[in-house]
Amino acid sequence: MSYGERPYWDMSNQDVIKAVEEGFRLSAPMNCPSRLHQLMLECWQKERTDRPKFAQILSILNKMGRNPENLKSTPKRGGSGICTSNLHIPLLDQSFPAFPSFDSVGEWLDAIDMGRYKDNFTAAGYCYLESVARMTVQ
Repeated sequence: MSYGERPYWDMSNQDVIKAVEEGFRLSAPMNCPSRLHQLMLECWQKERTDRPKFAQILSILNKMGRNPENLKSTPKRGGSGICTSNLHIPLLDQSFPAFPSFDSVGEWLDAIDMGRYKDNFTAAGYCYLESVARMTVQ
């Protein structure tokens, strides 16, 4: 789904572990169907009892494969019986190690080798670093 992009950019393994323990989850890769990303988030729940069982994952993926047109719409909540309550964590509320400061979204994207997504961020209304920092998984 991510076309080989490094999922955590230039973060060290220890920084990734700390961020994940504090609730950080990856955003959806470009063109990733929202329902598929929702399933990914469900699989990344901190408590293993809140994660879907293998049979549930298989069933969900099977349904996605049989009805690919449903992948284009926003998933309905509550249908899978899987807990998804902690998915609205703004990135700004996370404590991460010090990173270089940036003056613009474009400069930040260039620094993490994702400059090709500048137009996508602008089109989605993310013109200021503060708005990017306040993004949630949704």
